[in-house]
Amino acid sequence: MPPTLDPPYPDPLLHDLPNDFPDYASNLRALASLLVLLPDTPGLHADRFGSGPPVAFHRAVALRMRSHVELLAVLSRFCAAYLPNLVNRILWSTAQPTDDRTKYNESGAMSFISILVTSCAPYMHSYVASSQPQARGKMLMAAVLHLVAGLLEHVDRLRKDSLPAPLLDRLTQEDKEALRTDLVVLCTAAVDLLSCFSLDERQDILQSPIGNHLRRMLPALKALGRLPQEEMSARRAAYKHDETGGTRLRWLRTNRLLEDAPECANIPMWQCSKKHQTEDWNDKVRPHKAWCYKTPW
Repeated sequence: MPPTLDPPYPDPLLHDLPNDFPDYASNLRALASLLVLLPDTPGLHADRFGSGPPVAFHRAVALRMRSHVELLAVLSRFCAAYLPNLVNRILWSTAQPTDDRTKYNESGAMSFISILVTSCAPYMHSYVASSQPQARGKMLMAAVLHLVAGLLEHVDRLRKDSLPAPLLDRLTQEDKEALRTDLVVLCTAAVDLLSCFSLDERQDILQSPIGNHLRRMLPALKALGRLPQEEMSARRAAYKHDETGGTRLRWLRTNRLLEDAPECANIPMWQCSKKHQTEDWNDKVRPHKAWCYKTPW
């Protein structure tokens, strides 16, 4: 039976791993199609109830607790089918006035972006590096940084309101913790997404007007207390594959280990030899066939 989740997670609609094919990889691909390509949903980039994070976020959380290999297979299928839609939805939402953004939980969407970066890295890196119009990685990075800045500006206003005492001091501990949680989620997504860019691109982003603006907002960050680095690290580590789940991602974003290394036709991944590439296709632990899809970017 599929695992059940306590609130606040809605029914993730998980399926057991199919057993229709003789090989593990084909069954994983069948599971990914069941969970991603559903005819009764407009796309897993959408939320189910009109508010909250995308449906795929809940399924990813549930799958992470069940199997990292299944998570990789499903997220890869999701990226190939819906990643541009998810990014477009986030960009549309962040472009709306604050009062009009109540129907989309941006923190939930950012948590899902972190899951994709840490658990499905080749697809996120290739999306960010792509020059195709469908890929809007730099715009997504700017949107995340503006969300961080917007939250810090809100905290700064609370900090400076001093009649009769700063509003920040009058917040309940629960409200302060909610602000800190949102900040951790957004900062984690920003750090994870930044890792998809080259070193030169990271420098350009950090020295951009929004990067300089964020540095000027540090007093607001300190007003909430120290940003819990260990919480950010734990959040990222929770979504990374463990060794038993197969983390042998033999891929590089810019450089190959060997000049004549065979390259995957769909994602930026190189094997050390043709023999190794053939073996990895139906590997018994983490078959490459289970998560290899052609992308639209």
